[in-house]
Amino acid sequence: MRSFHGVPLLGCLTWAGCLCTDAPRSQPPAATSPPAASALPNAAASALASRVCALLQREPAGRRAGCCGSGEGRHFAAECEQALGSALGRDSLQIDRAALEACALASAGEQRGCDWVTPSQPLPPLACRSLTRGHVAEGRSCRSSLECIEPLHCSGSTPSEAGHCAPPQPEGSACGSTTDALAVYLFAGELERSHPSCAGVCSLLSRRCEAPSPDQRAAGESVRAGGSALAGEACHTDFDCRAGGCNAGQCGMKCGVALAQGRAQGVPALGFRRLATRAAGE
Repeated sequence: MRSFHGVPLLGCLTWAGCLCTDAPRSQPPAATSPPAASALPNAAASALASRVCALLQREPAGRRAGCCGSGEGRHFAAECEQALGSALGRDSLQIDRAALEACALASAGEQRGCDWVTPSQPLPPLACRSLTRGHVAEGRSCRSSLECIEPLHCSGSTPSEAGHCAPPQPEGSACGSTTDALAVYLFAGELERSHPSCAGVCSLLSRRCEAPSPDQRAAGESVRAGGSALAGEACHTDFDCRAGGCNAGQCGMKCGVALAQGRAQGVPALGFRRLATRAAGE
């Protein structure tokens, strides 16, 4: 998905997916999960979670800080490690090692230099958006849709209560938005493709599963793409740039936005100039 070249994570909870819930909630039938690899020991689960979350959260923040001459800024590496380590320890999901290596290579390539830097946390490369494989079968307890075998989703989960893996709900079923913290931490922006909550779409107006409109169907079949302008090429807004932001009419590094200056000059919000690093004492 394209964002304001880095979606503040607390604000991107909506892109983690819309989960349907039964109304009223019923007790799911017992089910048997297919054979899977043994759960990782706590130390191994923690180490693997640390590597994944560093790659997606901590390392980009550190690289950005080096480019902008500032602190790392807010990231969610610790929360990511806790949630992912717990899921790995329960054997509710596994990390695709080949995908993880591809993610590391893509990150090193796309985050080389500083032209990729955005005012907020950048999205990882597309190669990093699908690192997990769920193990949990229909009817079993789950905390995240990523734990469920595709195309099941985690129905009825809340931050304090587990849900259960369920198939996409038919048209007319009650549905509603909730958060999937693990999917947010792992930037699983295409959750509704692999773990759909509805057979169609969940209407934000009626809170019911509905058949997708022709426009929604076309959007679902297309690959989401960002801007096409490369570093140094002309731009009007950040959305024009393939990476980084629009700074003084050219795509490149953009560490922040000057709101007051933008209003005074009538500059669109996504066209603000990059802020210089503040001098000591300012």
